Amino acid sequence: MLEQYFKAQYALVQARPGIAGPFLEGFAGHLETEGFTPSTVGRYLRAAAHLGAWMEAEGIALPDLDDTVIGGFIQHLASCACVKARGHHSVRNRPARAGVWKFIAHLRHQDVVPPSPPSDVDLPDLVEAFQHWMLVHRGAAASTVAQYRPTIIGLLKETGGLGQFTIDGLRRFVAERTVQFGPEHGKEILSKVRMFLRFLAGQGQCDPLLVDAIPPIAHWRLASLPAYLAPGEVERIVGAPDIAKPVGLRNRAILLLLARLGLRAGDVIHLRLDDIDWPAGTIAINGKERRPGRLPLPQEVGNAILDYLSGGRPRTNARQVFVRVRPPHGPLLNSSSISDIVAFAAKHAGVVLPPGQMAHALRHSLATGLVRGGVPFQVIRTVLRHRGDDTTAHYAKVDVFSLRKIAQPWPLGGVRPC
Repeated sequence: MLEQYFKAQYALVQARPGIAGPFLEGFAGHLETEGFTPSTVGRYLRAAAHLGAWMEAEGIALPDLDDTVIGGFIQHLASCACVKARGHHSVRNRPARAGVWKFIAHLRHQDVVPPSPPSDVDLPDLVEAFQHWMLVHRGAAASTVAQYRPTIIGLLKETGGLGQFTIDGLRRFVAERTVQFGPEHGKEILSKVRMFLRFLAGQGQCDPLLVDAIPPIAHWRLASLPAYLAPGEVERIVGAPDIAKPVGLRNRAILLLLARLGLRAGDVIHLRLDDIDWPAGTIAINGKERRPGRLPLPQEVGNAILDYLSGGRPRTNARQVFVRVRPPHGPLLNSSSISDIVAFAAKHAGVVLPPGQMAHALRHSLATGLVRGGVPFQVIRTVLRHRGDDTTAHYAKVDVFSLRKIAQPWPLGGVRPC
């Protein structure tokens, strides 16, 4: 296999017996499986061989390969002049570094070199138990649980640990962050602290009275108007991707799911091939806290997904519907990937998104359009999968035409409006 990538005989002869040599065949097969082009596979293989030649020259054994050694090799790339790596010095740029990291990940997967040490210190057992409780018993997503971690660790450090919790200390912890970052952030901190205290109370590790010891923050929910786009702006965003390209087919299908069904970015990320029931024309959605739901699949959206699956989706073992265009063709990383797609389409269409809104702007726009179209709130709640009626009723504030019908005239002789 290596002969097609190492055109020069000296490079092949030099690479095989080196430290990296015994693993290059498997590395090449792994790269091909992930969908990398032959030219990229060749560059990554040459980078791996260069790493092996450098380690041999430095007297570094393969089991000693760690992040410190990797850092030294990356510094070496900037001024490579080693004889044994002749022919590889042209790959000292970014593709070379990417190839080296890929090769090391392959070696770690094969248990050839030790795994990378954790970036953070080991989490306390209490935090680990809380994360497990959130995942298993609360049905929270892993991404949501990760957002709790800094707050809980900060709480334990600042209050002195579990046995040091006091009402004053808990209130001070939340109040300081509210003053520093604002009431909206303070409400999030308060919610995370209370969730942690509920967990502790359920485990018998703290007084249940502490759960309600922190008063709510005066920042009223749903007080602002929902941000949304005009129908014409939504259509311009949906029509922005170039469907002559695979990435355009993918992005158009994603945008239609957001605009026509009001899916959240996380819903799109986790959508799997098995979630689509083509004969019934429905799509299964596992929303917040893993609450399952099923929505009808409009013809327009179904056609866009089919176009992507048949003409734009690369070959991959991933079961997620939407995958990365560039190798490796795995699932999209997180919700930010969906927001980036919306932002790019909006910029291409000349549409200015509401401040702080990306993918959610299309969801808000769908809800606003349904309310103005006279669709009953119960139907809108079902489509958007809201837990309570108050969240759906929030969109009634933008239906100015209907609000004018119930507006009362100002009483004559009364207090003048300010």
